[in-house]
Amino acid sequence: SAQGKYKESVDLLKKAIELKQLPYRAEQNMLLRAAQLYNAVEDYKSMQKYILIWLKHAVNPNSGAYETLASAYVQNNELKKGICPLYLALKTWYPEEKRKEAAYQAKVQKALDDKKPPPPPRDIKHPKKAWFTLLFSMHYRLKDSLGAVNIMKAGLHHYPRVKSFWTQL
Repeated sequence: SAQGKYKESVDLLKKAIELKQLPYRAEQNMLLRAAQLYNAVEDYKSMQKYILIWLKHAVNPNSGAYETLASAYVQNNELKKGICPLYLALKTWYPEEKRKEAAYQAKVQKALDDKKPPPPPRDIKHPKKAWFTLLFSMHYRLKDSLGAVNIMKAGLHHYPRVKSFWTQL
């Protein structure tokens, strides 16, 4: 896959997964990677299939996994099904970011305790702008005006200078 041979890579991953001989963690990693590769080759039905299998056994999936599932639903024109995973991506993003910030603060404290220079400052992070845009689009296309308005308001909380958010609202 590093060479851009996504179709060949996904075929090999699929064969390895179907053997059912891999350790659990390796198989889980391959299921997620297969879903991502199916996205790259624009086979969204297979992408959806593999991300759902992966999520069935995943412990504490990250926001990116929910984003992948939402993307699969959207690409397969199943907008209603895509909304919840994207909200879950947002919901899981916040604790992920909190953990990253706590780890950064621990590094700063360790550097100060060791009388070393602290790490460079961390950028203020926000959920992906595309998540708000996609959620707005899904609510709007499903004729859920209240949902569309609410998601744009949430997006503006993070991105108050994005003109398109204001015009969509």
